[in-house]
Amino acid sequence: METLKDWGKSVITGHARLGGLACGVIGVETRMVEKVIPADPGFPDSKAQVVQQAGMVWFPDSAFKTAQVSE
Repeated sequence: METLKDWGKSVITGHARLGGLACGVIGVETRMVEKVIPADPGFPDSKAQVVQQAGMVWFPDSAFKTAQVSE
């Protein structure tokens, strides 16, 4: 089962059981992914942005997601 599905889309993480033992699973996304940056509600002129991110790159949000699954 994948965890943090909408966060850090360049990395796919989840939890599994291997031989009855719980383990974390980390896989990389090899395709380009879109990161949506929502508009800032405190700034009326801001707009939502869609940014392309390369696959197989460990971005800060991907690092956080990886750390969460390894706990």
